Amino acid sequence: MTMKQFLARARALRRDADVAERRLFDFLHDAEGETFWRESGRTFEELLRAENICEPSRYTGYRQARQLLGDVDPDVGVAAVIAAGRMKRREQAQDVIDQAKTWEATNGTAISQQSADCIGKEVQERAAGVRNKSAHYSTLSNENDFLREEVAKLRTMNAALKKELRAYKTENAKLRKAAGARAAA
Repeated sequence: MTMKQFLARARALRRDADVAERRLFDFLHDAEGETFWRESGRTFEELLRAENICEPSRYTGYRQARQLLGDVDPDVGVAAVIAAGRMKRREQAQDVIDQAKTWEATNGTAISQQSADCIGKEVQERAAGVRNKSAHYSTLSNENDFLREEVAKLRTMNAALKKELRAYKTENAKLRKAAGARAAA
């Protein structure tokens, strides 16, 4: 076996495993909508764990993505769908899916959970950065308004002080003139 053959086979098996997990999660998603499993007296996640069907947190991420996005493109890896399910908004979830599809097209195999989670983290950080920038802009805008009010107050105060200073200068000039006249007399 050559390295090229090894990589081609490993990537193909990884895609196959991803397709199988996706089919399992689609099946579970449909089954969760049924009532038969409620007879067990457990939550659906408890049933999945107790019966060793899958890791409930993985299925929960998949279900959350389906709630956010509806039907998800069947060509995208299940790891990307799970990472998308951790997003708070539909746009963020769709961004994760789109970037994962690009990753998969570039790498020729299904995306790993680690890579999908990295994409999800980057999407969240970008969204947080936008929110932080908006909050920062709002803070600066409020501070700017406050400073404009302060400047207006200071200008008014400055004008009043200049007027008072002119009055004192005029009075001082009169007093000096009177003191000079008395000294000359």
